[in-house]
Amino acid sequence: MENILEKTENDRLRAIIEKLESSDVVIAKEMGVGVSTVSACTMKGRDKLLSRSFYKKFITTLPFVNEDYLDEGKGKMFSRKVTKEEAARFKRPSNNKSATLKGINKDISHRHRLFRQHYNDTQLSFGERLGVDRGMITSVESARQNPSLNYIELLERKTKINLYWLLLGRGDMHGSGDASDGANKVEVDKLNDTIEEQRLLIKMLREENAKGFTH
Repeated sequence: MENILEKTENDRLRAIIEKLESSDVVIAKEMGVGVSTVSACTMKGRDKLLSRSFYKKFITTLPFVNEDYLDEGKGKMFSRKVTKEEAARFKRPSNNKSATLKGINKDISHRHRLFRQHYNDTQLSFGERLGVDRGMITSVESARQNPSLNYIELLERKTKINLYWLLLGRGDMHGSGDASDGANKVEVDKLNDTIEEQRLLIKMLREENAKGFTH
């Protein structure tokens, strides 16, 4: 019997990711696509069918997923037991969903504030825009904590912020402007809204999380 909470492919895709204790960021990295590509498919309330190319790549990347379940909600979610190696591969980097990046990076706090002010948002209204509590915005901008991985993922999905700019100060806040020097300009000019760019962003983010931001 189909779970009424998993009526669409998108609902079931989201349920699979949650069952694996994974995230859009991790799934995107393993599939070799952009986070925004995955997030567009897991968005709540979405009822469009998954593209065949996305579907095929997802099933290939997660071979233990039951296709009948993903297609029509029939049978068990997984066609076989997920191995320990697979579980570790797809699990979020931290057991704590709100875990923060190591160390406090005040430059990120400052750029976050600039981005919010660009839209003439208060901390309260910006939190409402993202669907998070004002306290999260305050903590990030006052450098009491770095933004969590989940928060960065949410920020990118909701606002299309340039993650290179937010995390490293490269390019402009929307990823389409000139850099401050020639070397950076060449690099920024190569950045565009392609899947490859998103892969690089997520790879950089995960590497920085593993070693901790340095000041």
